Amino acid sequence: GILGIIEEHDEFKKEEEPTKPMLEAFALGSGLRVEHYEIAAYRTAISLCKTLGEREAADLLARNLAQEVAMEKFLTANAGPALRNAQAMNAANEEEEAGSGRGGARKRSTAKRSTARRGGSARKRARA
Repeated sequence: GILGIIEEHDEFKKEEEPTKPMLEAFALGSGLRVEHYEIAAYRTAISLCKTLGEREAADLLARNLAQEVAMEKFLTANAGPALRNAQAMNAANEEEEAGSGRGGARKRSTAKRSTARRGGSARKRARA
């Protein structure tokens, strides 16, 4: 699953040509998904250790789990502001393009390219 998240990030970066704030927001979301995978893995391992009577191993894994939960909270707290920043930058870029005199045609052309790229990515993900 984590390899799929990395591949999705690389495709997004290549196909969408995101702004730096948008890429940062996307990376935060990717990081959050990775943390969820790790949290689930630690919880499963802890449960297995307890079932097997391996209390020391369960305690050590619980410490690692606490670190993963703390990172998940950090990413969650920062994902919202990063997304709002990316949206604000995107809106400012669109306003700038619209006011440049050639923005109307350019904006439509950019929207068509972006939609086509997203469609291709969505088709790839749907097949996976």
